[in-house]
Amino acid sequence: MRCENNTVDDLVQAIYPGLSQGNKPDKYFSDHAILLCRNDDVDDLNEVLLAKYPGVERVFCSADSVVFE
Repeated sequence: MRCENNTVDDLVQAIYPGLSQGNKPDKYFSDHAILLCRNDDVDDLNEVLLAKYPGVERVFCSADSVVFE
């Protein structure tokens, strides 16, 4: 894939075209992915993506645990 200016915005536009228009079905996000090696980079990219998506940002907290039988 070629990005004109090698910027994060160009990459996001290439992978998620029309993201800022909103109202995307759930499958839209499962069919498109940007893979990164480090969690810090993932966090940075998530901030960029959330800023482009219309609406109010919500944070959901959860915890997983293992049930031993």
